[in-house]
Amino acid sequence: MTLRLLGSTLLLVGIFSTFAHGDDFYFTMNGTASSYSYLYPDLVPGTLTGEIVGLQDNATSLPTEVIIDSVPSYPDGYWNLPQPFDNGPMAANDGFTATGGFTVTDGQITAAGADFNYQPVGFGGERAAADLEFDYVGYNQVSDSGYPEPYMIGDNGFAGVTYTLAAVPEPSRYGLLFLGAMALFAGKGFFRARYSV
Repeated sequence: MTLRLLGSTLLLVGIFSTFAHGDDFYFTMNGTASSYSYLYPDLVPGTLTGEIVGLQDNATSLPTEVIIDSVPSYPDGYWNLPQPFDNGPMAANDGFTATGGFTVTDGQITAAGADFNYQPVGFGGERAAADLEFDYVGYNQVSDSGYPEPYMIGDNGFAGVTYTLAAVPEPSRYGLLFLGAMALFAGKGFFRARYSV
């Protein structure tokens, strides 16, 4: 009976962790708009890549975090982006806000309109210390308070970012499912052997 209970528990944990985790996506954002250089002297063309973690399938939601993997080359200074963009304990103290969301349909991002913004306590001025936008009012952009103030922007809306669904759930979840099934099977055999006449 104990093996059967253990098996049921492992199966439930494996199934729940697989579906409750949500969908993860890789993204590639292209910053091609050079016509804004008169507004932003430190405009940087190029590509931003990263990961969007924990979106809900067949729903519009905000991710649990956004991880930056690479930024455009910036020879005149440096980027100072928070890593990751999320609403963790440190972010809460730094004035983090997230607006909008991503729409996922059958494992694909079909619409976006999200803005992730850091405004650290004591930071003055109108510009955020760090800002990351996905098709937010038609723009894809990233900026921060590095030196001097790098800024990448694309004005081609949803088409300006490529989203790719990440791999299926990691092996640890499959391991839980496998162990649960084996424990159930072993428990069933043990139960039969013990109580058969």
